[in-house]
Amino acid sequence: MSSVRKFKFTKRVRWTMTLLAFLPLLAISIAAFEYKDVHIGTGYAAKNTCTGIWVTGVDEPIMRDDYVAPEVAPLPIIWDVAVDRQHRMVRASAPGDVSEAVYRPGLGTTLTTGTTRAELLKVQPTLLTLTLPSDLPWPHGTGDIHPNLPENVDYKAIEAAMDEVFKENQEIPKKTAAVVIIYKGKLIAERYAPQFNASSPILGWSMSKTVTGSLVGMLQERGLLNVNDKAPIDWHAPDTAEKSEITILNLLHMSSGLYFNEKPRGLNNHLGEMLYGQHDYADYMAKRPMRAKPGTVWNYSTGDTMLLSKIVQDALGGSLEDAYHFIQGELFHKIDIATAVVEFDPSGTFVGAASICMSTRDWARLGLLYLNDGRWKGEQILPQGWVAFATTPAPTSPIYGAQLWLNTDQVLHADLPEELVSFRGHNGQRVMIIPSKELIVVRMGYTFNTTYGQNMDQDPVPLLVEQVLSAIGDPVAS
Repeated sequence: MSSVRKFKFTKRVRWTMTLLAFLPLLAISIAAFEYKDVHIGTGYAAKNTCTGIWVTGVDEPIMRDDYVAPEVAPLPIIWDVAVDRQHRMVRASAPGDVSEAVYRPGLGTTLTTGTTRAELLKVQPTLLTLTLPSDLPWPHGTGDIHPNLPENVDYKAIEAAMDEVFKENQEIPKKTAAVVIIYKGKLIAERYAPQFNASSPILGWSMSKTVTGSLVGMLQERGLLNVNDKAPIDWHAPDTAEKSEITILNLLHMSSGLYFNEKPRGLNNHLGEMLYGQHDYADYMAKRPMRAKPGTVWNYSTGDTMLLSKIVQDALGGSLEDAYHFIQGELFHKIDIATAVVEFDPSGTFVGAASICMSTRDWARLGLLYLNDGRWKGEQILPQGWVAFATTPAPTSPIYGAQLWLNTDQVLHADLPEELVSFRGHNGQRVMIIPSKELIVVRMGYTFNTTYGQNMDQDPVPLLVEQVLSAIGDPVAS
């Protein structure tokens, strides 16, 4: 055998051995991921890596490996995630599937599902900016901890509580990114993990829903919407007659009756398919079949809120530019929120169900707006009575109001006050408001598996709030 033939033979053997070694890993991945799940996984990877890099400002390998990969395991065994810094894009691929996400300044990240980067870049509204004074403390400036702190607070206990929520647990990683504590309208404590700071916009996931609910209230005040009206949606088959009875109020209360499974992957993974497999998220929801009469069954549904996003945007004029300018100019900038990035689906509808990013301080500002009954610097931003309406339990659920969570009968958190109102999002994103204490605790991070009803004991936030309550001299009654 010549040396050339021997070399070719040896190379072929090595490739064969490599393939045989790789096949079990591939088989594991295929077994764990249905084909549709692979596409959802690459979509999730592309979109969230892109947002993490260009919106939040996290280094690429940390975002990809620490904050994205665990969510789509075991896909990382076979994936490739390529970051194009020149074009500010991320491409995530696996055998037989590719997803691309594009960053647009001021608009965050959008997948190219059913469109192209070139088409997306054609839409770029004039961006609105807000600069807060550096010599004023929070909430009206960018100053650090308030110079005149309340005296009844055990600040060492506050620091210990933050030590605990940032302390890593190897079995159940917390991955806390930021904590902000507001007491009596003052910023009394904050802390950030490496890669994050006071101006880092962090994805709020489903906390975005509270923003969308707020927008509905603002448009009702302006006479552009009425929550008791039938939802102005172009419904598609099946069940169009039944769908036509759905009201905006039903959508606010998560009781549309539409069949939507809040699952990111697996059988009937409607959430994952909508967010990572569709061009028009609201249109996807408009095609869902009915499973109950409107207003009779509570079903937590990101799809319901996407219909609200569509309704809000249409009421504002229908375009991406219309939505962008109203949300930024009439809501965020009015309450001194300068870091917010509202992301849009590939069709151009704002993803008010799951894709609004803000700094931790700015999420606290939204919490303060609710604590102050919708007022800011003397101006009524939310309609008079909207906060009371939004925090009244839906007829179909004691723990949910109008796009925010309640602790009625201490069902959601047995060890926290019944009056607790919260914005809640995937990865343990939380704005926790206890009105009588004038307390707001905001925690942002990348904790996995803390969805309501699943692994609630893994949520690090309730203990943090308990400890803060104790530190301000208001322990929770046992």
